[in-house]
Amino acid sequence: MSRRTISLLTIGLLVIGSMGCGSAVSYTAPGKGVTNVSAGVLKGDGDKDGDGKGESYYDADDYSPLHYGYPARAAEKKAIVSLLLRYYSAAAAGDGVRGCLLIYGYALVGETAPEFARRRKAPTLTAKSCAVVMTRLFRRRRHELVGDLRDFRVSRIGVYGRNGTVILRFGRKFPHALDIRKRRGNWRVGLLFDHRLP
Repeated sequence: MSRRTISLLTIGLLVIGSMGCGSAVSYTAPGKGVTNVSAGVLKGDGDKDGDGKGESYYDADDYSPLHYGYPARAAEKKAIVSLLLRYYSAAAAGDGVRGCLLIYGYALVGETAPEFARRRKAPTLTAKSCAVVMTRLFRRRRHELVGDLRDFRVSRIGVYGRNGTVILRFGRKFPHALDIRKRRGNWRVGLLFDHRLP
């Protein structure tokens, strides 16, 4: 092993060690000035999870949802935005019947609803039982869902085959992602609730 290789490895280990201890170090991006780092989080790393380069909110762990598939075509985008507006309207109104009609399948509720988290096997739901569970879930989060509907904005829709990911913005909240899936030629909601990008 050459002296240069040993020197580079030593410097790398020192930087990693100092970041792990929470002390301030510096990071110089190519073509950029020095950016201060404290406790392993780069200044300017919007979501403060330590993996950005100090350039924007989005960073390494956000790549997958942000760049999923291909941008939806105009007709697809219109259909997906319409679907999501109907879904969020149903959710804000606590209407589990309408909500169940817009999701990928009743099994989605049985597999992801908190009520069934401790069961070894997801229950088989009917239209009626799906509506009961969804109404309960929507009512628990009513305040949040009403605000989300009011501030609803689609930032990006990426599709790949029968799957897709929608990046949503709700006013000043951090970006959220929601999966969608195509069933019998129509787009359906693939998760009960959107999730904040990490």
